[in-house]
Amino acid sequence: MREIFNSTEGKKPSTFLITALDDSELCNYLWAMQRSREKSVIRVCRGKKMHRTQGVFDEISAVFQFPYYFGENWAALEDCLSDLSWLVSDSYLMCITASRDLLIEDDDVAFKYFVQSIDSVAHGWAGGNPNLELVGRVPLPFHVMMQVSSGDEADMQKKLQTHGIHSDLFENLIIKKPSF
Repeated sequence: MREIFNSTEGKKPSTFLITALDDSELCNYLWAMQRSREKSVIRVCRGKKMHRTQGVFDEISAVFQFPYYFGENWAALEDCLSDLSWLVSDSYLMCITASRDLLIEDDDVAFKYFVQSIDSVAHGWAGGNPNLELVGRVPLPFHVMMQVSSGDEADMQKKLQTHGIHSDLFENLIIKKPSF
């Protein structure tokens, strides 16, 4: 199984990875990845619970077990995801199932805030945050896998590109699907 956290032909994968694996294939893949990377933190957020901004805050804070002081706003989301000191890891992967439902009941501005916040978090984890050295942390990969229905991959890539976010198709990063 090729690791999404490693370089692919000298190029690091984008923060956002788009997959059309069905629910069962995705679950099996993530379980296999977790078994092979015991020090990784892999969390699954349910897009069907993230139709509105509040749902995004509720779901992400629950799956990452944010501290009680999480402020339930975009800056607080970015702060907590940039910390994660309570989840010691060598890499982070947040998978959003049914990502087409993500912020579907909010305007496009909310989606823009979400993807730009997550992209900023990933940039910080990759070494773009000078404060990492101050607290003795090394750069680590942080990726978001966005599950879409088969055939919707290009639509999600276009939606991300609209907000200046580059993405990779997850299936293009895999040499072969894991065997279970």
